[in-house]
Amino acid sequence: MTSTATELNLLDTVTDLAGRSLTFNSSTLDADAELSRGEESFTVYAGVATAGDEIIKHTNFALTLVSLDCITNGVTTPTETINVVECTSAGVCSSSGLTASMTANLTLVTDDSPTDAVIDANDWWGIELTTLTTEGDLLHCTVEYTRDD
Repeated sequence: MTSTATELNLLDTVTDLAGRSLTFNSSTLDADAELSRGEESFTVYAGVATAGDEIIKHTNFALTLVSLDCITNGVTTPTETINVVECTSAGVCSSSGLTASMTANLTLVTDDSPTDAVIDANDWWGIELTTLTTEGDLLHCTVEYTRDD
């Protein structure tokens, strides 16, 4: 088969695009996971939260949890543990394994090793304050994920 200049130029263009968050496999051009990466942030203020509180949101699409990053600030040294959870429509939540134990102010705590990373489409998910002995004035957490379309 003889290729035309147009076909060669298109192939060159597709090949050039590969490696920029795209993977070219002979006849398909696939988007890499980082193209569908997202994050959600949660902020808790002192005096508002108690142990067992959950801040949750609904997702219409499946996602895979990547990491949890939390930081706290205040005049008192915090003692609080935060878990990323997946919840049923009845409000029953289970831990994803992403946990941050806050024991110092202005210290970033990161967990990037979930034990149950998949959140199903149409489920509720968010953070749960599993331990709250002493809270900081402000707790801020960001959860990173990839969207699984």
